[in-house]
Formats: sequence, structure tokens, C-alpha cells
Amino acid sequence: MSQAKRKKETNLTWNHCESVPPHRLLVKCKYCSHTCWGDVARIKHHLAGTKENVIVCTSVPDDVKDMFMKLLEDKEKVKEANCQDYLEEVDIKDKKGTLESFSKKEKQKNHE
Repeated sequence: MSQAKRKKETNLTWNHCESVPPHRLLVKCKYCSHTCWGDVARIKHHLAGTKENVIVCTSVPDDVKDMFMKLLEDKEKVKEANCQDYLEEVDIKDKKGTLESFSKKEKQKNHE
């Protein structure tokens, strides 16, 4: 994820929560006043209603809930795509029992 997109996403999240001084990692929901540790990462799940390591906000408007749910789903898709790219680099055993790492491009070069 680009840094500009991540910053925009973070700024968007701060519209729905606030930091609780003096702890910069303690965040308070603007809808229900629930506080949780973990900066904006957990508050996104709180607002989306995923129940992932945080209680669900019962006061968040549906459009905000949907927005955060989509945001988290998109983030998961990017994570899965990055994982798939990583898995395309395969470790195989050769006849000598040593490991050789081949990327997809290297395999194509060998077949040409």
C-alpha cells in the first residue's frame, strides 16, 4: 500500500476517533466513547463491527460501518495478493538435496 494512501486512510479514521492524552496509542471512539489500545488499527475493527480483538460499536452510523468494512476488506485483498506474489517464489529441492529458489520470471527464462 502506498504511503499516501495509508496516510489518507489514517486521516479518515481519525475523523471518527480521537487520541486519549497522554497515551498516543489509546484511542476513543467518537460515537460510543469506547476506548481501546492499538492506535487506529483496532478502532477500524471497532467501527466496522468485525469483533476482531475489540468490541463492536453500537452507535456507529451504518454508512460509516460499511465504509470501514469495505476498507478492511480491501486491505485484506491487498494482503492476499502480496502473499500470492510471495508464494510464486518457490523453493524446490534439486537432486543433490540443496535448495534453489526460482522466481516465476527465472523459470520462464529457463524455458526459452
